[in-house]
Amino acid sequence: MADLKVTIKESINLNNTSYGSTRSATYKDITDVYKRTLTLTADAVINLYTTDAAKTQGSVLDRDSIKYVRISNLESSEAINVKITQGSADVTWLQVAAGDSLILGTHSDAMDAEAETDISSPTLDNIAQVDASANTTETTARIEIFVASVINAA
Repeated sequence: MADLKVTIKESINLNNTSYGSTRSATYKDITDVYKRTLTLTADAVINLYTTDAAKTQGSVLDRDSIKYVRISNLESSEAINVKITQGSADVTWLQVAAGDSLILGTHSDAMDAEAETDISSPTLDNIAQVDASANTTETTARIEIFVASVINAA
């Protein structure tokens, strides 16, 4: 077991005024790390990982044990698209600009991709799958995925 420490820092001086902050989080007792660097190809959606109610095997991760996910776009000029599928098969697409990262936390009861009329009580569901694709049909894109979990259930 080990602790994962994540620090996010923003720093800017705009019109002689400093803005920004530093935020740190520690994820205790991490026992499993899933890390890959992948090349996304044109016109293809690549599965990054799926989740399961109780097991971790290869790119299938126990959704209840996931504490931290980072998907980084390693490209200097092209965006990537990340597709997050909730348990009921509804999806959300997010674009990650060149050089940026998308950070996710827990995957249990974590998202609602349906149109909600009452924002005070969304119907949260599990993140079931995460996929990605290159943003354009004329290029490839390199990404890095890092997932930290507290258990490695069999």
